[in-house]
Amino acid sequence: MADFVAWFRREDYERIREIMEDSDRLPPSFDEWELLAKSRVAKAKRDGIIIKPIMVEPDTFVAFCKARKLRPNGEARSKFVVDRGVAESTH
Repeated sequence: MADFVAWFRREDYERIREIMEDSDRLPPSFDEWELLAKSRVAKAKRDGIIIKPIMVEPDTFVAFCKARKLRPNGEARSKFVVDRGVAESTH
């Protein structure tokens, strides 16, 4: 089974940073985030870990948080990607 990881689109990244309470934990630019994310995926692959990126769309994520009474932060991102990843894996 794959490990799920939050993934962002360039056009959504600024909005993602605006809605996240812990935006200080995210790189300031999409290019920096993408470089870091791809590096982490490559390292995981070398270590034999399968990574499945799960796209985090801002409005869908906010709705997910509201429905579950979660604050928009790293913990909620983790729950979101697991929820979406499991749902995608069962279809």
